[in-house]
Amino acid sequence: MTLPGRMRPPAVSVWCDGVQLSDGRDVDSLAPMVLSGLRVQWGRSTILDQPAPATCVLTLLDALGGQSFRELVGIGRTLSVRADATVYPAPGAVVLMDHQFTAPPLPPLVAENGSASLGGTGALKLVADKATQPVVLDFTPGPSESQGGNPAAWDAVPRPKAGQSWAAAVLVTLPAAFAGYTGWRAAAYPLDYLAPWQRGAQRSDIPLNVTGAAVTYVPTPDAWQGIRVVVSPTGPAWNELDRTPWNALDSRSWLDLSTFAVDNVKLTAPGAGTQRSGLVFSGRITDMEARFDTGSGATLIDITAQDQRSELANRDVGDEPWLAERLDTRFARIVTLSGQPIKYQIDSAPAPLQVSWRDVDRQGALTLLQELAISADSVLWCATSLTTGPYLDMEALGQRPALSGLSQGASGIVTIGPMDSVPGQVTLDACDLSRDPVRWVQDVADVSTRVAVTWREQTLNDKGQPAPTDSVVTTADPVLEARMGTRRVAVSTQLAAQADAARLAANILGRTSSPGWRISGLTWDALVSDAMTSDQLTRMMTLLDGTTRNGCPVLVTNLPPWSPVDGRAQVPLFVEGGTYTSHDGAWQLDMITSAPTAAGVSCKWEDMPSTPHPVTAWRWQDFHPSIRWVDLSGVKVN
Repeated sequence: MTLPGRMRPPAVSVWCDGVQLSDGRDVDSLAPMVLSGLRVQWGRSTILDQPAPATCVLTLLDALGGQSFRELVGIGRTLSVRADATVYPAPGAVVLMDHQFTAPPLPPLVAENGSASLGGTGALKLVADKATQPVVLDFTPGPSESQGGNPAAWDAVPRPKAGQSWAAAVLVTLPAAFAGYTGWRAAAYPLDYLAPWQRGAQRSDIPLNVTGAAVTYVPTPDAWQGIRVVVSPTGPAWNELDRTPWNALDSRSWLDLSTFAVDNVKLTAPGAGTQRSGLVFSGRITDMEARFDTGSGATLIDITAQDQRSELANRDVGDEPWLAERLDTRFARIVTLSGQPIKYQIDSAPAPLQVSWRDVDRQGALTLLQELAISADSVLWCATSLTTGPYLDMEALGQRPALSGLSQGASGIVTIGPMDSVPGQVTLDACDLSRDPVRWVQDVADVSTRVAVTWREQTLNDKGQPAPTDSVVTTADPVLEARMGTRRVAVSTQLAAQADAARLAANILGRTSSPGWRISGLTWDALVSDAMTSDQLTRMMTLLDGTTRNGCPVLVTNLPPWSPVDGRAQVPLFVEGGTYTSHDGAWQLDMITSAPTAAGVSCKWEDMPSTPHPVTAWRWQDFHPSIRWVDLSGVKVN
């Protein structure tokens, strides 16, 4: 039994071609079931690698002896692994707030053929553009994303479970009768959102009251809920008014006749728990091996699946030379020529980089895309979302949030330390982590003193045809090199500008020239606890979800005294990959992390406190003498 205020850890569900496979909880079922020990391996092991295709390995038990499983699984079929959590709001908890509209901010809403603003009567003022057009006002579960925007924007918003009853209420006040006209009409309906953007809204046919009385209804399972208000007609036509003289009419204007009050908007989730789910893995089955188990008398089927990048690796593209062009244009070209209908997004920093003329001569699409990511100091993830499915995400390391910040202590010395508040950061309490596998590692294998980046100068041959020449730009740390000897990293790119290559070399040197501590064996095991707090559940779902875990910033707190980190009680990290295992229906997260050195947004000159006041201005001599220029990469003012 779950304790009050605590919730079950995220469960595991496996789906093949949209059909959920049994997990053995239905003891009367003889359907093939997924055994404990499912494993998802994803991400990259070092900060210089690109992530390999994510892999899911599981074993299916077919109690009927080996025929039933053939109807459910097979080579080439889609395989998805979900993390499913039940979130228990307080009884009567309001999902879409009871808006009295007495003060800003307005709730998330979208108005069509009209405008909505705060009224002076404690209600929302809805004004129609034209009396001949209906006004549609949508109250969304959260701020609406642009089409195809961040699919994880509403991950924390509760969603209905199958068969649940929710309650919705809204009050619409129509204008008072005018010259005999009383024809204004208003209606309201629940909205289903399958994605966090407005075009994803589907109106339910369930009518809601517009008198403020709550209506109980059964929403679509797993769809975010909103409320749509429709007003039509929104005003009278000339021939619908009686012959009341002008001087006998009230003081309302024509605009007032198409102005309505919307109030007491409320959407209430049941106390029985709402749904929160995330995709941990999605891909296709690539390998199957069936064997007979003498102990159980059943067939065991070992199944391996890989994400969509595995398919891209087998798609050769390009039989004609490519001109020099923007990186995002080259990326789109490769995806199109691969013939794989996969979505993608590219961070703003790498998109405009110029890449070289290229005689590609048929190479694997994945290799070419990863080559672009390396050239742009980026990581090419294969993200996956319940709302969009899998998509490629080129994440620029320089656009990660800064995890370290400059601050001036009571002594007046400016030092670098963890940021107080980082967008999207997940806090991991050391008390929640398994102590035994944790290792603090520091060795020279992580250190470089010299980085050489090859770029392609856009030269011509004697016939005037493009014939790029490989050139090398090198960046070194002479002080570190004198102490540790020459430790060289070489990177080959498709960059067409020397300045871009020099910038890449400096970034890589910044991340690899400091022999800092990294943590291995960072393991969070949900099996050790039968229940979680709401905050713990939210944090674990963020790390499980294939949309939000990639490069996720984490802050490990309450470090034990034996941790070799200069006496600090907390350390910031980025999640770069891991092995996620399911044991008896509970998740164990074994994460690979990286230090935030020279990764993330950096502060600019104008960000530095420079007020003439002698107390607030930072002087050169106020900075701790150990801070170097290279240490300020990926550091903000705290």
